[in-house]
Amino acid sequence: MPVIENFLGRQGELDQLWQYLRPSDSQSRKVAVIHGLGGMGKTQLAIRFARDHKHDFTAIFWLSGKDRGTLLQSLSSILPRLPGQSHADGAMNDEEVEQRARDVLMWLAIEGNSRWLIIFDNVDQYSPFSGAIGDAYDIAQFFPGADHGSILITSRLQGLTELGTSFPIHRLDSKVAIQLLLQRSRLSVKNTVELESNPGIEELLRKTYL
Repeated sequence: MPVIENFLGRQGELDQLWQYLRPSDSQSRKVAVIHGLGGMGKTQLAIRFARDHKHDFTAIFWLSGKDRGTLLQSLSSILPRLPGQSHADGAMNDEEVEQRARDVLMWLAIEGNSRWLIIFDNVDQYSPFSGAIGDAYDIAQFFPGADHGSILITSRLQGLTELGTSFPIHRLDSKVAIQLLLQRSRLSVKNTVELESNPGIEELLRKTYL
């Protein structure tokens, strides 16, 4: 899973995701789609959610959805880590990668194995139709076949919400965004206090960086 530092804000979004995605034994798959413009922090939000709840799911799998080939590689790399699997991590041809990815999806679909979370990150190319042009593909083909489990997708594409529940992400509140900027700039707490007491500096930072 990618590393994240200086995560601020978004507690409301984190709480909403948890209420929707929390694992249960019910036979009902849950698909959450975090969507918004580039640079809004979709991946960072997904990372924070996964880290906050790493003990609440039996397994969390982070997959790159950049394109179909990358996703297949991500899925196939999971197989050796599954219970009862001893596959070596060596060079594989395309057919072997596809088979291993199918094996992972079959494991996720086992009856009673319902308390996992899959995160498909950066699914910015999507087409539900065959014969898609370029890197577009149907992410739904990579959902496990059983009607259980929790799936989280991050994407710039609002159209992906047809596959699940929409969780739009917007710009941070200006004060939180400025606080994050100060942290990344390694400014002191004193600077933060001075900023909050000086609206002129806050307005300057907002115009410059936000």
